[in-house]
Amino acid sequence: MAVTLITKNIWATLTKAAKLSKTKSMVAVAYFGQQGSSMLPLKKGSMLLVDASEKDENGVTVIFKLRKATQKSSEKTTQKTTQETTQKTADKILEIIKINPNYSRTQIAESIGNITADGVKYQLEQLKSKGRIKRIGGDKGGYWEILKTEDK
Repeated sequence: MAVTLITKNIWATLTKAAKLSKTKSMVAVAYFGQQGSSMLPLKKGSMLLVDASEKDENGVTVIFKLRKATQKSSEKTTQKTTQETTQKTADKILEIIKINPNYSRTQIAESIGNITADGVKYQLEQLKSKGRIKRIGGDKGGYWEILKTEDK
């Protein structure tokens, strides 16, 4: 593997070298802006090493380890975050129902603050399907009853 130190016209030189490369490459740079890796046309399997270190206010070098997330790990993270958020929202709804069992979907949404009435409707349907709550009476004049507090 050939090693070349480039100090002038770095971006243009790296881009040209990446385009001409027939195989995967290993590139090391001192700084790379956001989304920079998507602008450099490296072949699949190439490695981009970025020195993302900086000195803090005490003169201590802090090194940031960067890695590009794979599609699979991004999906796993998104799925886990969605599950955690859904559970927190369901818990908030249960707390509100415990205090105010007569609240409507709109009132629950307003109490939580970052969810729509339709989002509350979805959550209530999920809680009902899991046997955690049930509606006693109609939409007007009815109330929510908590059957069990934990999802088991």
